[in-house]
Amino acid sequence: MKIAVIGFNDMISMPYMRFYKKKLESFGIQADYFCWDRNRDGETLRKDNVVEIKIKCAESKFGKIFSMLRWRTIILKELKKGNYDQIIVLTSLPAVLLKWYILRNYTKNYIFDIRDYTYDNNRYFKKMMKDLCNKSYRTFISSDGFRKMLEDDSNVSVIHNIDVQESEYEAPRFDKYPLNIGYVGLIKYNESSKKLIESCYGDKYVFSFYGIYKDNSLQEYCKKKGFKDIEFNGRFDTADKAKIYKNIDLVNCYFACNAGYGQQMLMPNRLYDAIYCKRPVIVAAGSFLAEYVKKNGIGVVIEKDEDVKQKLDGYLVSYNKSSFENNVEKCRRAIEKEQDAAMKIIADFVKR
Repeated sequence: MKIAVIGFNDMISMPYMRFYKKKLESFGIQADYFCWDRNRDGETLRKDNVVEIKIKCAESKFGKIFSMLRWRTIILKELKKGNYDQIIVLTSLPAVLLKWYILRNYTKNYIFDIRDYTYDNNRYFKKMMKDLCNKSYRTFISSDGFRKMLEDDSNVSVIHNIDVQESEYEAPRFDKYPLNIGYVGLIKYNESSKKLIESCYGDKYVFSFYGIYKDNSLQEYCKKKGFKDIEFNGRFDTADKAKIYKNIDLVNCYFACNAGYGQQMLMPNRLYDAIYCKRPVIVAAGSFLAEYVKKNGIGVVIEKDEDVKQKLDGYLVSYNKSSFENNVEKCRRAIEKEQDAAMKIIADFVKR
């Protein structure tokens, strides 16, 4: 049995690929893991079973299309050369780009794992997604919100972005200031973070960011405004997450500005980190994430025209540590029940 796991980014940006790598290795399954280094052109690099396709991704819309077509040419060559028995394809765009090859060679013998959603208003794109979902062995979605964009979810199960395990965490008491609002992961949604900082900056709240970023506009903004109690800590190891979250009081999941429909339907890794590390999250209303947070009582939801600091201050006044811990425990149990079901599907797939 030989499997190809196909991603659309570098390994560090795909915790879900690291998840599959760990899981397949535990099964003793031989697999190759295809990543895309978008920062530089070069020869495709293979290190053990990780294959890194090096194509610099253009900035312009049309330039990106040509970059993706170059990626498609290389990945097809690799797949044909590898003669794989099964395929696991991660996220929607690579699956659509490889649709005809996948359906011709792997119908009912591939897993389609949707970790994002793009071009949700394009009918042709939606039709291709429907075909890919229906003809897979199983399609996974990382958020129940994605069901709203699928025409048929009869062959769909949820798989969760769990990247940290509970490690002797206690929910915060919020009896000491300043409180640290933390962002852990790929740093984007800069306009939303600017709004959050602008609204809450002062003696009561400080901010910390952990992770790589596509541009330094957020840092430049903070420097220009003279904001001093804001840390940018750069790249981190996944193993350090437990230590990082012990120094965070509230988790920044706030992406109100410039978020597309697909982004509003996702469940970010930081949500799972927050649940397992017992930290309340800050989210913007109007997203599937906000519905989940409000329904389960695990954070504060900011309406579009609300004063962010006033709403956050009010949440802290009404916060009950015991109730919050009960709420995140219920979420954790529900998540792990769905995750166990997903693990069984994967095990059945690779052991056929």
